[in-house]
Amino acid sequence: MRPREAGTYSATTVRDGAIALDITHTADLVVTAARIALGAPVPAGTASPEVHGAFWYAGRSTAELYYWRVRAHLTPRSVCFQNAVRTAVALSAVRLVVGELSLAHGFWALLTTLTVMRTSAADTRTALRPALRGTLAGAVVAALILHFAVDAPVVYAVMLPPCMFLAFASGSVLGPGWGQAFFTLTVAAAFSQVARSGPELAAARVLDVLAGAFIGAFVGLLAWPHGGTGELRRACAGVLDQGTRAVTDVTDTITEGARVTDALPGARLAQRIAEASYAEFAIERHVRRPEGVASDTDFQVIMLVGNRVITMGQILLDNCPPGALAAWPLSAAHLRDAAHRLRLSTLEFSHDLRSGQGRPAPVDGATDDAPADSTVIRDVCAASAGRDPDPLLYYAVDAAIWLASLQRAIGAARTPRAATGTTTSPWSEGLS
Repeated sequence: MRPREAGTYSATTVRDGAIALDITHTADLVVTAARIALGAPVPAGTASPEVHGAFWYAGRSTAELYYWRVRAHLTPRSVCFQNAVRTAVALSAVRLVVGELSLAHGFWALLTTLTVMRTSAADTRTALRPALRGTLAGAVVAALILHFAVDAPVVYAVMLPPCMFLAFASGSVLGPGWGQAFFTLTVAAAFSQVARSGPELAAARVLDVLAGAFIGAFVGLLAWPHGGTGELRRACAGVLDQGTRAVTDVTDTITEGARVTDALPGARLAQRIAEASYAEFAIERHVRRPEGVASDTDFQVIMLVGNRVITMGQILLDNCPPGALAAWPLSAAHLRDAAHRLRLSTLEFSHDLRSGQGRPAPVDGATDDAPADSTVIRDVCAASAGRDPDPLLYYAVDAAIWLASLQRAIGAARTPRAATGTTTSPWSEGLS
């Protein structure tokens, strides 16, 4: 950007400079991400040893990345942790029952538990019915074959390949019940070639499947039955809570030199937990829920809010020393007020997300008193008159745009999408 003489700042100049600065940082992020994806060298200092920054993972070993991933999810609020505990408890219970009842071919019960268990009790119940119906149908056919062809191993040798193929191929086409039916025929054909078997083999198969299915369903009902659907609300509340805390921390640091805390790493951790919850939520079946926060909230916008907080917050900390924006006292005060007002405005929303209680969304004008970027532009232009050009003033404007866009996005996430009747991005007015 061409240097300007002292005293020649204008609103257009400052706004254009802020836009150019934002484009520069975005391009830098895209180029660095592309270099990492392609295995090309990245600039020195991209990967911080303190595990901060957008590309903290660059250059780290696979073992170290697994360590940080496991460490991040070592909390009962992580759906990965919940799924691991749920599966381990179910398999342990099945193993105990199989041993106590001396069930033949007990591994079938373990396999059934893994087959029918889903991330939520509702999905497990949905998978349970076709699995049981298919197993019973397959067991009836297998019992008839075992009864009439008990001494004809060639029959089992002929039927094994097509049954095995259909067991793996029919489930995705015809439904899981068909897959279970053909798998029952497959195991009957396989075991009958190993040892002489009768209809009791089919009965053992049914008994093992019933044991594994009902134990899996019971454990799923007790251990986090709502799955990602229930956990996502709490995870998004954590994103808003940690994210707005990071916003106030970053703003206080660059405007008045306050000590940097662990708020930004906390926001990054909350974002990872929420992203895992949303990924699980996206693959679950959803029943119609009453109107309120749990059903009307736009969780994708909250994910974008968390990402925007982390990305822009780190950019401001990396480029603005503590207290760097104190040279424009009025603008600094506006930014601090906007940041703290943003945090206060999300406290009620976060509580609603955690509790699942819905309440009317705030009216559109509820956040109109938030300082706009035009206010900060006017302040920095007035305060910079007669000074030498200072690139930090563009960061002051960028911070104002950041805060205003976050306020709009959180309002959009809280407002029911059907009620808005628009698909306009909450970020689209960030440079208005």
